[in-house]
Amino acid sequence: MEFLEINTPLKPQNGNIMYGKMMPPQERLSSMSDKEFERIVEEWAHGYLKEKYTEVRRIGGSGDKGRDIICYYENGDIDIYQCKHYHTTLNPGNFWVEFGKLCYYTFKNEYKVPIAYYIVASSTIGQTFSDLLDNTSKINSGLIMNWDKCCKNKITKTENLELGDELKDYISKFNFSIVKNLSILTLLEQYKTTPWFKYRFGKELIKKPKPEIPPKDLSDNEKKLGYINQLIKVYTDCSKGIINNLNDLKGNTQLYDHFTRQRISYYSAQTLKRFSRDELLDEGIYSDIKNEIYNSVIDISLEQYENGYKRLTETLSEARKILLANDELGNIHPNDKCGVCHELVNDLKLKWVGLNNGY
Repeated sequence: MEFLEINTPLKPQNGNIMYGKMMPPQERLSSMSDKEFERIVEEWAHGYLKEKYTEVRRIGGSGDKGRDIICYYENGDIDIYQCKHYHTTLNPGNFWVEFGKLCYYTFKNEYKVPIAYYIVASSTIGQTFSDLLDNTSKINSGLIMNWDKCCKNKITKTENLELGDELKDYISKFNFSIVKNLSILTLLEQYKTTPWFKYRFGKELIKKPKPEIPPKDLSDNEKKLGYINQLIKVYTDCSKGIINNLNDLKGNTQLYDHFTRQRISYYSAQTLKRFSRDELLDEGIYSDIKNEIYNSVIDISLEQYENGYKRLTETLSEARKILLANDELGNIHPNDKCGVCHELVNDLKLKWVGLNNGY
């Protein structure tokens, strides 16, 4: 018997002081429920596969005919992704029926033979299955040999499918080199490019991007926005009619600089809005901020002022004072708050010039 000294343990790797030791994503994937894996597949298909193909469709229910996800190329060719959730290592026995469906339904011309047929599983494949996929010509004889046991009464619920001569000949000549295994690591790498990964596996949230810088020239669409039209009316009003459009505005350095700052604020808020929608997947975060700012400035904006410019500057000044922070977005900066006010003008909730009660 050997007695060992107990040394001071090192800090656990991949540990978290709040949540304990984090489970590696590949282990997490194989241990999750069928429903959660199904949701991950849906998110992966939407966030990754849609960028790769012309069209992506997901087949739901038991009548998928061996196709969980169908991906279309521009010329009409397809790839098929067959997604399976298993807690144990995959072996050929798990997949003979899926290969049977592929052959049977393409034999019946219910869909065309895909360019590639991907196996997407929540568990790793065993050595026997790996060897089979490395030498796919063996699938033909293996499927024929296992037809009665694994396929005959499992491909459809309505009939037993005998392996007739024509179907047997079709299977024996089928090109199974189209079958590929999409490994767990590859699936996770692809899924990591989607905004859902961090919510499933705890990836650190991406920091807010720097605000987009507005282009020097206004596009036709931007010229039509309500906040631009209201700003021009403000400048027309305070210049006593000297400024009536964007070209006139460029001749007044002070007001043009003011206009430029408002566009910077607007674009800053729009960057925040897109980040909330596309990265955090929660438009409600931005909407809550917008409502908070509206409720904080509306009374100030409705007071009596000598002109629209004064109403604008007082309202934006009030907006800058609001203390706003969010767990996902961090501190909301003054430019963001002013930009939200301009968006509220687009929404017809704020107005600088033309109120019923005058100035």
